[in-house]
Amino acid sequence: MLVIIIVGRLLAVGIAHSLVSLCQKQPDVTGRELAFISYGGMIRGAIAFGLVLKIPDKPEGEPGHFKERGVVVTTTLAVVIITTVFFGSFMPLI
Repeated sequence: MLVIIIVGRLLAVGIAHSLVSLCQKQPDVTGRELAFISYGGMIRGAIAFGLVLKIPDKPEGEPGHFKERGVVVTTTLAVVIITTVFFGSFMPLI
């Protein structure tokens, strides 16, 4: 699963950079820098957690009540912590 995430991220950044570089005459980013950009983008963080906290916490029976809000908040926080600690610990090697 982790390999799929890493390869997918590398492909996404590579394709996006290739499309943008079609409009430029000289290369502006090296392959090494692209790898670092891809790796840094795998560390999820505050934006994801902030967005999930925007889900309204309404009592049951009210319109807009989301029954599984707690599960979504907990799962998002776990993904943020795990990816930050895991990928962040290898950042000096990259």
